[in-house]
This record gives sequence, C-alpha cells and structure tokens, in this order.
Amino acid sequence: MRALLFDLDGTLVNTISDIAFSVNTTMELLGLPQRSTQFVQDHTGYGPGALISSCVGEGGTPELVSRAQALFDKVYYENLVVSTRLYNQMAQVLDLLSVHRLAIVTNKSPRLTNKTVELLKLDRWFDYVWTKGREIPHKPDLFPIHDTLKTLGIPPSVAVMIGDSEPDILAGDRAGVETIGVTWGFRTPEQVAACKPTHLAHTPMDLVRIL
Repeated sequence: MRALLFDLDGTLVNTISDIAFSVNTTMELLGLPQRSTQFVQDHTGYGPGALISSCVGEGGTPELVSRAQALFDKVYYENLVVSTRLYNQMAQVLDLLSVHRLAIVTNKSPRLTNKTVELLKLDRWFDYVWTKGREIPHKPDLFPIHDTLKTLGIPPSVAVMIGDSEPDILAGDRAGVETIGVTWGFRTPEQVAACKPTHLAHTPMDLVRIL
C-alpha cells in the first residue's frame, strides 16, 4: 500500500473559472483593474494570499491587500463550485486508486478547502486533507508532506506527491518522495516538465498506469 498525496486545484478539480470570477469581483468592488483568467491561473498554486497580492499589484499597500484578501475569501466561499468540477475521468481513477491511502495536500485555506471537499463529496475517496493554516509552512516546503505522512503512518519511501505546479513537485523533492507532474492543470506541459517530476501524466488515467 502506498500513500498518494494529491494537490487540489488544477490536479483533482478544475477551479479556475470560479477563482477568476471571485478575483475579478473583488477587484471590481475595490476599484482595481480586472485580471485575465490566464493571469489568475498563472498565479494560482502558492495559496490565496499569494494570488491576491499578485492581483492587487506591486502598488498595493498592506492594508489594501488585507482588504482584498478578506473580500476575496467571502466572494469565493459563496461561489466555490459554480463551475468547479472534478476533471474528466478523475472519479474513475480515484475509484481504481482507492486500494492505496489517498490524501489531499493543498495550499488552499482550511475554510475554502473543507467546503470544497464537502460540496464535491471528495471524502468518499480521501483519508486525510492537509490545508494551509496561518503561520504553518506550506508547499513548496516539505512540511505538509511529512506532516501528512506522519498522520497516515506511511514512510516517504512509499509515498507519491501528485500535482500540476512548481510548489507540488518541489515539495515532493524536498520531502524525498516520488513525484508525478500532471499536465492538464494550471501550468503548461512544458512548465510541468521543467520541474523535473519523477513521472509525467498527461491524462488522469495515466496515473493508474504509472502507479
């Protein structure tokens, strides 16, 4: 039995439309410039705090960024799964992989993560969900992976980190676990390959073949 640790956004579920809508609603309410979906996608992966700071821009004061973050959290919480869905084939793949211990390891906030898991009923597959709390090291730090494996009681030697972006692969490398970079998410196949994961998966069903 192995431990399979999945990133959430851009790996398990396609959240970009709801994130971009929530970002631009926030920007509009604050009188700030709108951001393209591509911009939002390119800056997603390091957590909502990093995303909102990027969207506000370099000229934003700490107070403005804080206001924008609080507003985004409210708007996004109310629009979490308007368009958000599991990627095609993902439910079937998770069924097949359920012989292993499955966990979610995400930089999304606990409140947003837990509601997403609830609304999409992801707990039918996943034994554990690790989310980014305040002042806790997050991906690309190795802490989330080691903390999750400690909870599951499984050593790094039989663990795999699966994700679509730099923080996922780098965290896996630092934690000493095998990594799978997926190319259907928020980064291009070239960007994912440049992270040098142990394996590349181009479709969810590739995960079954690799694992």
